[in-house]
Amino acid sequence: MPVTPPILRRYRAGNNLFIGTGTYAGDGVKEALAAGFKQVITMDVRDSQVRWARDHYKDDPVEVWHGSPHAVLSKLLPTIKERATFWLDAHWSGVVSFILDELEAITTMRDDSPTILIDNLQRYRQLTYRTMDREPVTEAMLKTALLKINPDYLIESIDSPAGADEILTAVVLEIRA
Repeated sequence: MPVTPPILRRYRAGNNLFIGTGTYAGDGVKEALAAGFKQVITMDVRDSQVRWARDHYKDDPVEVWHGSPHAVLSKLLPTIKERATFWLDAHWSGVVSFILDELEAITTMRDDSPTILIDNLQRYRQLTYRTMDREPVTEAMLKTALLKINPDYLIESIDSPAGADEILTAVVLEIRA
């Protein structure tokens, strides 16, 4: 389920850069633009989604990257000089999640206080998502990875149109205020 502009506005925290993983049908990009982000970066492993998004958003401040989220983030993030809001929603075939790799890549950013929103929290709680090694990805693993980025994060779950406690959020309090 895509994130909504009200959720993004609430967690934008003054950030002008939105970075989303898993372009799919472009809903996250559309919602980020509607929430007022000045620049949007999205990525997808599927050629068809990348071609579609590049064509669809060619007149908008949107960069569309092709590749796995971890590979793209590892290349892109060391060059980012401003605070960003992340929407992490990439998963393959509904089962494999790259979230731990994505969070590891975020540790390479110059800024250690990005706002991070992780979709599908209930699926992590149900142990639906697995690593490529078929190990379940748990909520505790997500929180540990987030605190590696910044031990001062306030981590909480919020509701989304998809259901209760569906999004895991990580913010630094002075940014959220």
